[in-house]
Amino acid sequence: MNRSILMGIISLLVLGVLQVVVFDHFNLFGRLNPIIYLLMPLFMPFSLHKRVGLFLGFLMGLWVDILGNSMAVNTVATTLLCFLRYPLMESIMYKDSNEMQNFKWFDVNLGQFALYVILLTFVHHFTLFFFESFKLSTFFSTLGFSLASTLLSCFFYFVYVNFSNLRAVE
Repeated sequence: MNRSILMGIISLLVLGVLQVVVFDHFNLFGRLNPIIYLLMPLFMPFSLHKRVGLFLGFLMGLWVDILGNSMAVNTVATTLLCFLRYPLMESIMYKDSNEMQNFKWFDVNLGQFALYVILLTFVHHFTLFFFESFKLSTFFSTLGFSLASTLLSCFFYFVYVNFSNLRAVE
């Protein structure tokens, strides 16, 4: 089995459990909690085939839904994130699919990195919260809640990146 796929499966299991056991009970201001399980789909290697990345993202969302007893909203949002990550990074980096096979995080400047993380996190959060409420009447409150939750989650992602070897290793 490919080392990247094995690491993806291990991080899928660990991050899913951490999300449900620890971070779902964080509740900043009574309502906000960081969604840290997105570390796995956000930072999967781009050398993985797109279908494998999409499948791992689907499994990640399904795992969190099973552990958190939610109704497939995490699966939908995480699969959408994994579907959009390749074209978004290609457009941010101005590279085609063949050039992305040799992608290294070290090649990305801070602005491109922040844009990638913030946009995908917002798309995930908005999809997640919109499908949770599933009411058009709560669109603006869902939008505001998605923005606040995106900022909180991205804070955790940037702390993780600062204290990990992500940008130096890959």
